[in-house]
Amino acid sequence: MSYKSYSNLGVDASAPSPDSVIKVPEITSKQDRDQVISSYKVVVIDNFADWCGPCQYIAPHFAQLAKKYSQPKVCSFFKEDVEKRIPGAPTITGVPCFHFYVNGNYQRSLTVTGGDLDALSASLATALKSN
Repeated sequence: MSYKSYSNLGVDASAPSPDSVIKVPEITSKQDRDQVISSYKVVVIDNFADWCGPCQYIAPHFAQLAKKYSQPKVCSFFKEDVEKRIPGAPTITGVPCFHFYVNGNYQRSLTVTGGDLDALSASLATALKSN
């Protein structure tokens, strides 16, 4: 029996390879968030915590979606550390929590809480169709 090293805990075989993803930019202030929301038709924000297992699991998948769907002025993906407590974000009931904005408006019905890749993909598809 082989054991995973500490750095590989939480990484499974279904995770995208590092070269198939991009580095997702982090929102660091309320002004940052407001600026990106107003700059794209569709914005997806991954509210995460470093200590969160589901956050660690979904992060490479989220980065892969970002690589596939990001388009200048149309769609972009960001992450926001919940531990930094940046004011003005919609309610976060668990982590990860994905918030969607379409044409500058928060779409509560598209919010996904937890590391559910299928739900995240479905919400993204709906957001992209509605812009």
